[in-house]
Amino acid sequence: MRTRMRKFLVFIILTQLGLTACDAVELSLEEFLNYLQLAQTEVTSGELKFIKKHDALPTKSKEKANAEAEAAILELEERFSELPAEVREQSRYRRMHERNIQLSRKYLPEMISGEQSVHEEWNLAFEVAYFSRKSKEPIFAHRFTRKDIKKYVDPGAAEFYNAGLTNTVIFDGQRAILSTEAPPNVINPPEAPLGASEDFVYEIRLLIGKCIDTNLQRQDIEIFAPVTGGKSEYVFAIRIGKEKHILKKVFIDIKKGFGVKRIEYFSPPDAEYPYKTVEFLEYQSSSGIWHPRKIRRVGYQIKGDTRRISRTEEWNIKSAKFNVRFPDDYFRIPEKLGQFIQ
Repeated sequence: MRTRMRKFLVFIILTQLGLTACDAVELSLEEFLNYLQLAQTEVTSGELKFIKKHDALPTKSKEKANAEAEAAILELEERFSELPAEVREQSRYRRMHERNIQLSRKYLPEMISGEQSVHEEWNLAFEVAYFSRKSKEPIFAHRFTRKDIKKYVDPGAAEFYNAGLTNTVIFDGQRAILSTEAPPNVINPPEAPLGASEDFVYEIRLLIGKCIDTNLQRQDIEIFAPVTGGKSEYVFAIRIGKEKHILKKVFIDIKKGFGVKRIEYFSPPDAEYPYKTVEFLEYQSSSGIWHPRKIRRVGYQIKGDTRRISRTEEWNIKSAKFNVRFPDDYFRIPEKLGQFIQ
C-alpha cells in the first residue's frame, strides 16, 4: 500500500509540475506503465455536459433494406389483423396503425440500411461503485439524461424517429434502467449496451481520456517508444481481439496527466492504414484533472487501395467537474422504477 501511495504522489507531482523531470530523462517501459495505470484511476467521480453527434453511411444496399422493410411492414399488418375485431374497428387504433404503416414505408428502409444522423445533448454524472475483479478497472455508477436535439425538416421524420424525447438512465453499479419523459417506462436490463456496466463505463472513461487497460503488463506491449518531436508523447501498441488479430496503437501525452491523445486500430496488424481512429483534442485542466474537450471517433470502409469514412462520432464537452461529492442516494434506482426490474 505504501509503495502504491508513493507512486501516486510522484505521479501527482510530476503531472502537476509539468513533468520537468521527464523532459530530461526518458521513461522506461516499467515507469511508463506504472504512471499510466495510476492515471486511469485518478478520477473517482465527475459531472459532464456535452453534445454528441453521430453520423453513419448505409451498411446495406437500398434493395436489401427495402426488402427487409417490406417484410417488417407485412408483419405489422399481420399482427394488426390478429387483434380482436372490436379493437381493429376503433377509429383511433385504425388511424394509428395506418399512420405507422405510412411512416414505416417512408423511413424504415433508411433505418434498416444503417444510415444514421444523431444529435444529442447529454448530462452525465458518475461515481466509482467498485473495481472490476477481472480487469481492475473502475466500474462507475452513473446517471445521465439524453435529449434528442436533432432538427428535422420533415415532420414525418420527427414523428417516426421520436425526436424530442428525453431519456434518463440510472445504473446503480449492478442494475440499469431507462425511462423516457412519457409513460410507459422502458426498461434496459444491465447487460444491454445502454447503461450497462462494461459497455457504457468504457464510454465514460473515453470521455475523460482515461480508457486504457489498468492491468497492462510488459509482455502485452509490442511497441513502445517516445514520439519523435512530440517532447512529452509516447506511443505503445498491443494486440486485441479473440485471436489477437487487431493491433491497437495508443498515443499518450504524459504532460496532460498521461491522457490519451489518439488511438488507431489496424486489421490485419500490418495494415497500412487504420480502420478506426479516436482522437482526444483540446485538453484542459478542470478540478485539477486533465481531460479532452472534444473526442472524435472515425470508422473507415477499406476496399483494396481505397479508404472512405463510413461513420463518425463526435463529443463536444461543454463543462466538466471531477472528484465531486454526490448525495448518498443519487445513483439509487427510485422505487417507482425499480419495481419494473425483474
